[in-house]
Amino acid sequence: PGGAEADGMSTLYLAHVTAYDPALGAEVLLRFCSGRGFTTGTDAAYRPPGVAAHLAYDPRIRQPAALRRDCFSRGATGGASEVGYGELVLVNADGALDGLLDYGFDGREIEILAGHMAPWQAPTWSTVIRGTMEQPRLDWDAVSIRLRDRQAALDVPVAVLRYDGSNELPDGLEGVPTDIKGRVKPRVFGRVLNVAPVQVNTSRLIFQVNAGAVASIDAVYDRGAALTKGSDYADQAAMEASAPAAGNFRAWPSGGCFRLGSLPAGEITADVTEGAAIANRTAAQIAQAIGTGPGGIDPGDVSAADIAALDAAVPAELGLWVADEQTCRAALDAVAQSVGAWWGFDREGSFRIQRLDAPVGTPVADLDR
Repeated sequence: PGGAEADGMSTLYLAHVTAYDPALGAEVLLRFCSGRGFTTGTDAAYRPPGVAAHLAYDPRIRQPAALRRDCFSRGATGGASEVGYGELVLVNADGALDGLLDYGFDGREIEILAGHMAPWQAPTWSTVIRGTMEQPRLDWDAVSIRLRDRQAALDVPVAVLRYDGSNELPDGLEGVPTDIKGRVKPRVFGRVLNVAPVQVNTSRLIFQVNAGAVASIDAVYDRGAALTKGSDYADQAAMEASAPAAGNFRAWPSGGCFRLGSLPAGEITADVTEGAAIANRTAAQIAQAIGTGPGGIDPGDVSAADIAALDAAVPAELGLWVADEQTCRAALDAVAQSVGAWWGFDREGSFRIQRLDAPVGTPVADLDR
């Protein structure tokens, strides 16, 4: 349909490979297919959804990549799903693909589609995999592109902002070059207890619990002794201009900060709430916030049904505090494992998170032992 047949095959594979072309200084989309060749026609029924007409595919696919996914790693019942990687192998006996070694593939997107062909019928298209790639390997007569599941894109830090040390004391919330410059700004998700905030201003005894707004800073402790909470500040200027009474603290929730009224006797810790209500502080909501926030997942790629189902199964309040180089992948592992859930991406690239629960109801069959 719209081009050469798939050489008698019952399944036609198409690959959309996004790569950076240094000659153009921009990304390009490379199209490959199995069989003798394929060109999309004008009839939308014969081409994959969302693919334009009159696009030619280079017939070079020798092996369409395959991946194996398991909900858990061996011996585990929660955390990240485990992925076995595959390779897309392209025929290169004529050397026409040698120039791809100069292209940038690492971390960019690849999509492989399968068109199930039946005589005199429009193909049925399905997504084999949507993920990312590593740089290709060139053999004597082939180019092999190793795939990476979208989980690899979450090997990025949760806390991405850092203090720049630009305080001009007594003003500022960035520390000075000799104390916290370069340190990551903490992130809080849900409700956390007794966390150690960062002192961002030594002159005014200002501490930060979150790089951004929180719902409330509920309590502050000096060596375990609770300080008296005063009224919240409206903004940074008010916090810097007015000190609390001795033995008190006052919070600026919109900036994730609080100020002490007197020098502390020991370590300062705090209880902090992020999220307007308990419904915003569940495992599902925190996982979604991590994934679509620092993880960079498009909200449209999150399974809303999974989030709703996990919220219904585990509506309890959770909390996560990150003040180091922890990655989004490790944070999602911790959140999922805390409620017996797994997370990962399906073959269409959608973020999934579900819990393995004991079966209920009448069994379909009883098996004799």
